[in-house]
Amino acid sequence: MAAAPSDESQAVSVLVQTMSGEVVELPRISSMASVRELAVMVRSKLGIPISAQNLVWESEVLSDPSQRLQCIFGDVGGVNLSVVRRPFTIAERAEMYKRLVRAVVAGAVAEFRELLKEGVQPNFRREGSGLEVPVSLSHWEDFAEAADAACPTDSITSIVDAPNAKKKKQRTEMADPEDGNGTDERLTMEPGAEMSESDDEPSDVQEMCGGLTPLLMALAAGEEGLAEDLRSLGAEEPEMTPKLGLADAFEQRNFPEIAKCIASGADLNMCLGRQHGVSATSHGVPLHACVAMRKMPGAFEIAHLLIRKKADLTAGDAEGDNPLAHAKYFDAKDMLNLLQGNGAVIQGPFYTRFGRE
Repeated sequence: MAAAPSDESQAVSVLVQTMSGEVVELPRISSMASVRELAVMVRSKLGIPISAQNLVWESEVLSDPSQRLQCIFGDVGGVNLSVVRRPFTIAERAEMYKRLVRAVVAGAVAEFRELLKEGVQPNFRREGSGLEVPVSLSHWEDFAEAADAACPTDSITSIVDAPNAKKKKQRTEMADPEDGNGTDERLTMEPGAEMSESDDEPSDVQEMCGGLTPLLMALAAGEEGLAEDLRSLGAEEPEMTPKLGLADAFEQRNFPEIAKCIASGADLNMCLGRQHGVSATSHGVPLHACVAMRKMPGAFEIAHLLIRKKADLTAGDAEGDNPLAHAKYFDAKDMLNLLQGNGAVIQGPFYTRFGRE
């Protein structure tokens, strides 16, 4: 019986050349490794975010992250790759920043870590394209492999998804997931109920997540470990004492103030009216308002914060319909998934009286 080939004989030697002419030899990698694993190695050695990499072998761009290196290189034992780093656009950096805020409020440590390794900065700035510098924190190394495995990234560019259809046209081989703001073109709402959306790029941090920052949300959610990590990376310290009450903050659509009120122990199930963002009913609770304001940057993040702080998922509006019923009514897919993922079920007469599921 022939001896099985050794791991060494199946390994590939890789030289990577950057556009500046720098040549770096990577550690030998198994031919059964994926393009994604190769990209992680390039990031580790060269500090280039995976989502900013274009790996090229001869004339072939390695665009399928799940493809095995053996299928690409065959029996070649040594390959020369070129890596082209493209700068992130403002819209891409904004999308990644939003994901960082959401990872923080969710307490998703592995995703938080991956986003920082991809170059997301703790303070969003519109100006400058050279800000995607990966960072590292030494205590992460204890669970580096587990965090990489837990990261939901399934393509080299999937961390930077198209924020809207305009941006999608500027990118190739890019996913176009639900943007988290569930648009609804089937329902006719009362005047003023619909929040306007813009395809323009963000002009400042106030337009990003409604002004919510990763550190603010870490503090509001009680994620002290993530807060310390963000501080060590230079995150700007927010003033956590609210200047408004929760109802007034909702009336002004001031999401940072809402987060501070929640962190300060405000009543998460207080009665809010139409002037506070509630729609399709005369009154509801903060979760109803978040669903109604689903198109406003920051509404999803506040809803998630309310849920983490144990807001009542069964609270009814004036007719008895709970926030999940509102999410279904508004076809707010992201809110729907968030509420259902935290155990909510549709309650109230609007759907049950018609036998609707």
